[in-house]
Amino acid sequence: MNTRRFLLTWPFLVILGSAVEANSQPARPLRERIPEADPAKYGGTQEGSRWANPFLTVHGSGIQIEDVTRPGELLSIQSALLMLETLPDSAWPYGRVVAVSESGLQGRDEHPEIEKLLRQLLAALAKMDVKVTLWPSA
Repeated sequence: MNTRRFLLTWPFLVILGSAVEANSQPARPLRERIPEADPAKYGGTQEGSRWANPFLTVHGSGIQIEDVTRPGELLSIQSALLMLETLPDSAWPYGRVVAVSESGLQGRDEHPEIEKLLRQLLAALAKMDVKVTLWPSA
């Protein structure tokens, strides 16, 4: 390819690359893509293994999203919220609702950190218009 052709083609390639990158982002925010929570669809669910929407576990140093994050991988609240935003529509069969539980494996001195993180998480989810159903720790 000669220099002149490259200089004429280069801006097109930059624009094309930007468009591809933009299309890899979620097209719309969660509250626009997913309907409100429908308790009729999940109200009878009493086992964590049967819960079909995202399930978040709050640990002393971060949040785990079951079946999304690797075992032992803990996220900040901001990272967890971004992860929820990127989940496909199929991950939300009950609408905009998540299950949240405190970690059952915690040291005596971890409880205040878990409680603080839980309060912050609940406030952040409320701002996203995501309903929370609290589950007992396992």
